[in-house]
Amino acid sequence: QLERTTLRILEEASSPHHMRRIGRTTVEGLESLIRQATRSGDDALVTAIDRVMRDVLPLTGLRGI
Repeated sequence: QLERTTLRILEEASSPHHMRRIGRTTVEGLESLIRQATRSGDDALVTAIDRVMRDVLPLTGLRGI
């Protein structure tokens, strides 16, 4: 019973709907960080966050925000 429940939860969590929602939250957080880094003039951090966003976006099913 526990195994079946666990598998069902994992399947649901990996559904496109949940991935988009999680992805949207992640991308919004990264956008906030990149704005803060831009305001503070931290070009290295902006570049690093941009690189992460480019890796994360395709996994979310979202288009560029």
